[in-house]
Amino acid sequence: MLKMGRDTQEFQPTNLNELLDEHARLAFHSARAQDIEFQLDIQWDLDETVGEVQVVPQDMGRLFINLVANSGYACNEKRRTLLAENPNSDYVPTLSIKTQRMGDQIILTFKDNGTGIPQDAIEKIFNPFFTTKPTDQGTGLGLSLCNDIVRTHGGEMRVFSEDGEYTEMVIDLPEDPAMFMEV
Repeated sequence: MLKMGRDTQEFQPTNLNELLDEHARLAFHSARAQDIEFQLDIQWDLDETVGEVQVVPQDMGRLFINLVANSGYACNEKRRTLLAENPNSDYVPTLSIKTQRMGDQIILTFKDNGTGIPQDAIEKIFNPFFTTKPTDQGTGLGLSLCNDIVRTHGGEMRVFSEDGEYTEMVIDLPEDPAMFMEV
């Protein structure tokens, strides 16, 4: 954490898979520290050819922490609901994280089997202060900030979801965002 605070807020070559792994684990352990019953099976599919990408590491770290925390929250809520309905539920809260290089683009995919997002909310989730969580559980700023981070990096963030089934966040990032920035 001290290292994150000392780094500059500039684009720098960063091993994206390592950064993702570090921050996803940080989000997991943070949730576990707050709730000892928290469960999330993180499944990894990291493309080794992704390598170093020009990013602002602190911003990408915030993005990863928020996405993993959101997935963890949705999966944990679904787990609690299913256990309340059936104490023998065999539901396993799962988040699949995938990185993939496609030419000079990096594709990041976060897919969970949590509560999903209602269809009427999907178009609003990137708006500041919009949240589907209870008032004491979220501010509605997380996905708005995530979207801003992705756009600052010359990328695009898309969401696919089925209410009650899953949410998939797909992030397309250029290998070098300078190609897409106005000078």
